[in-house]
Amino acid sequence: MPVDLDATVLAAGQGAFAAAVVYTPKGGAALTGIRGNFVNAAIELEFGEESGHRARQPTLGVRLAEFPAAQQPKRGDAVQVAGTSYQVTDIDADGEGHAWLILHLV
Repeated sequence: MPVDLDATVLAAGQGAFAAAVVYTPKGGAALTGIRGNFVNAAIELEFGEESGHRARQPTLGVRLAEFPAAQQPKRGDAVQVAGTSYQVTDIDADGEGHAWLILHLV
């Protein structure tokens, strides 16, 4: 019998660690009850052997079950985290009910 990771693991993790965000689908109204785990990780960008650059990549981990079925995250949606506005530029879903939303500071 397969394990429902969304119900057993993701729901508990979101309940314990996620914070409320303001999520607005492109051209729509803000959704309520959306929570996420915000990460602004440093990444290394390499431009050849002797040069490189360090940048930040803001991401938001979300539980897809918190979104209405007809309003799953899409590119171009807006999200506000702790008063800072971002736009969703990509979505990396894991197939088990969780997704990392790749964000761009607006």
